[in-house]
Amino acid sequence: MSTLDLIQALKPKSIFDVVPEYFFPERDTPGHREYIRGGNYYEWKYAVAAHLAPRSILEIGVRYGYSLACFIHGSGQVVEVEGWDSCSYKEDSNRIAEDNLKPCLNGMSYQFFKQDATQATEAVPWDLVHIDGPHTHAGTLHCLRLLKDSRAILVDDVYDCHDDLQACKDFVQETRREFVVLPSLRGDFLILNS
Repeated sequence: MSTLDLIQALKPKSIFDVVPEYFFPERDTPGHREYIRGGNYYEWKYAVAAHLAPRSILEIGVRYGYSLACFIHGSGQVVEVEGWDSCSYKEDSNRIAEDNLKPCLNGMSYQFFKQDATQATEAVPWDLVHIDGPHTHAGTLHCLRLLKDSRAILVDDVYDCHDDLQACKDFVQETRREFVVLPSLRGDFLILNS
């Protein structure tokens, strides 16, 4: 069975079958409802975490913490979470994410930083890294190289952002890593460090 098949077998029909709706306050807001309720976006993130069972997660581009909620619920084994967000979407988005995620962060070590990941010069390896930004070739490639020693890196929006897709292709070519492209709504590129 392929990695894609293994992950797809863990994908719920609706994210609300496995993660409480209150983690998604914009679930009925136009522009957000379509991907939150669509059955083909956060469900993949949950399935990746269920497959990998990460104990530590770094997310670049946290916004309100929707993906982190999916990863935490999917893994069931997370003990450490860190989020980096430049807060360019909303000035206090890190605080909103932390407040939103409180019910599932209980007992975990967690920190949220207002940080532009493209300016970071060092990072420790994580079990799972989720990159949902900066959405430029140079920025995404910088993040991939910075976190190259992590067990798995999931890059979001590769269907919608050619720069993200090209950065992933360039990275796997230079590192010879195993990868799989998940057919989510916006495309997710999963890079494995086996």
